[in-house]
Amino acid sequence: MKKRIWYLIIIITVILGGLAMKNLFATTEASSRKQEQDRVVKYIKQHVELTNGDQIKKVEFIDFQKNEMTGTWGISTKINEQFSISFSEDRIGGKLRALGYQPNEIGFSKDINSNNQNVNDIEVIYMKEE
Repeated sequence: MKKRIWYLIIIITVILGGLAMKNLFATTEASSRKQEQDRVVKYIKQHVELTNGDQIKKVEFIDFQKNEMTGTWGISTKINEQFSISFSEDRIGGKLRALGYQPNEIGFSKDINSNNQNVNDIEVIYMKEE
């Protein structure tokens, strides 16, 4: 009888430990996703120019997910509710590659300091966590 009680206690402890670790990793992933979205906004501020001359006022994140087949992360955004641009990276925090945009709407600045807009002036709509 004592053996069964000890087994039950061990099983409950393992289950509770597993749940605690799952919760810890979920919180860490949500935090890293928000940090990555902030990094993308900073990249857009430093490198992206709208060809119509407008300032970037709003960045909305449409999609942020990992492609399990290739292992790359895809991030889709909408700038000023009008212009779409997507980014790809091999890992969170890796080099961002812009793709899926219209060159007649969005251009890229070679001089990082040419855009004097403050990141705080940009309204950011983050992806909702699932």
